[in-house]
This record gives sequence, structure tokens and C-alpha cells, in this order.
Amino acid sequence: NNEVFLNYMLLCSTVTTTKYSMVVARSADGGATWTNQGVIKNSWATTALEDKNFYAIDTTPASPYYGRHYTCWDRNNNEKLAYSTSNGASWTEVDLPTAASGTYDLACEIAVQKNGTVHVVFDTLDCGANCTNERMFYTRSTNGGASWSTPVVVRDFNLVGFSNANYPPVADNRGINPFGAIDVDNSGGACDGTLYVTFSDWTSGGATENDVWVSRSTSNGA
Repeated sequence: NNEVFLNYMLLCSTVTTTKYSMVVARSADGGATWTNQGVIKNSWATTALEDKNFYAIDTTPASPYYGRHYTCWDRNNNEKLAYSTSNGASWTEVDLPTAASGTYDLACEIAVQKNGTVHVVFDTLDCGANCTNERMFYTRSTNGGASWSTPVVVRDFNLVGFSNANYPPVADNRGINPFGAIDVDNSGGACDGTLYVTFSDWTSGGATENDVWVSRSTSNGA
């Protein structure tokens, strides 16, 4: 309907605290003006950290979930997803399934297939004073986000973010993260339905350069 949606973190900060929420704004005139469309999650009362959000909409008219909105993010390093059947005005939240490894979840991304399947990747880490064992996991929903498949490992990284190791010279303070991006081929061509995930990683452990990689699935993420 030529509408544009913006999903962002709305913060309330003081000298001592920062309060977090996830909200949606909508523009019906190509981005010239905006209105508040909906609140996905308001954690100002609890001060829970709502972070690293991503947004997608099912735009395929033939999909059984055409027009459904999806967003994912991490709450206190636990991956969440919410979906909306009201154009982003109201939301239903679900907890993405726990991966086989990692105590922290971070950095989800979403791809919506033309048949309505929703594909998600996110990272996990084991974190104490520093973080180790960063991996990317994949999960999918075939019922509009209501339930999700058991997460499958896409990549066991050499690079580990938020750690005191593997700092490239260009990012030698906090380090960098190998967060990924996912997409699905909806073209109807020879590779229709193929899933693609891109990410950065060391060529091997202890290297000083990062490479960009692509991982492909022709088995619906299995």
C-alpha cells in the first residue's frame, strides 16, 4: 500500500539509567511525514535491555500470511520475536527456541519466503568476563511466527565478538562481531527457495584479517 515502516529503539536516559523500548513508526507519504504506529515492547518499568532489532514484512500476495509484520531483537541477551496482524499497531511476542550452545543471544535477522515461511538467524556466545564460542544458528516458522524449529548451526566462528582476543587492527578496542544477514530466493527461477547467509569471520583462528563468507542451504535450512 506504499507505506513505509520504521522499527527503532526508543530510549529514556538519565544520568544513572537507560530505559528501553521497541516501537514502530509509519509513513504513508514516502517518508515525508511519520506517525507513531505501535509499541512492540515497553520495558521502561523493568529497565530490561531491548536491543539489536530487525524488521520484515510478508509482501507476497499469495502467502497465507500476506501483510504480516515481523520483528526480532534480544532482551537481556535472550532472542525474542514478535508478529503483528494489524499493520504494526499491536504485537504478539514469542521466545525463539534456545540454541544448543551459548549463554547469550545476539543479532537476529529475518527473511520472509513467498510461501509465508519466516527464516531467522542469530548468534550465540558464552560470556563471563569475556566471551567465547560464538556461533550462528538458524530457525524457521511455517505458521506465521507462532512456533519455531529447533535451531541448527550455520557457522562455528573463529572470530568472537565482545572478547579480548581476535581484535583486527581497525577495531582493537571492543572488537568486531561476525553478525550475519539472511535472504531467500523468491524469484521463481532455478534457485527458488534457496537460503543464503552472509557473515564475516577470520580465515583461521588468530588471523589479523576478516573475510566475508556466504553459506547456502538448498534443504530449507536443514
